[in-house]
Amino acid sequence: MKNVIICHGDGDGIISAAIIAKKIGEAKLIITQPFLLDKIVVDADVEAIYVVDIAVNNKNIAMTTEFASKNTGKIVLWADHHAGAEILAEILGEKLIFDTTEPSCPSLLAKNGYIVCNE
Repeated sequence: MKNVIICHGDGDGIISAAIIAKKIGEAKLIITQPFLLDKIVVDADVEAIYVVDIAVNNKNIAMTTEFASKNTGKIVLWADHHAGAEILAEILGEKLIFDTTEPSCPSLLAKNGYIVCNE
């Protein structure tokens, strides 16, 4: 299976990507910003996409929803703690985990059963 992890380029996003990589194994990592999500081209042979700490672009919500819609069949998980993520619920259903009360994406992942640190 060819996996892709798409994450925000800050510490929160990078740590979240590491948590996902630890769980799924080998993956291509794409580090980006929420306002560049529409520039990402997902290769045809990608089977699973994991998106972490990518907030909905509040200046262009359609950019985020169009990416999610276009790739919904390949998106396995979209995890975010920023306000606005709830708009993706209709598109992604159970693939979306979000909680705006969580201070970080790694804490959100931990709350949802992902191992953040076991050493």
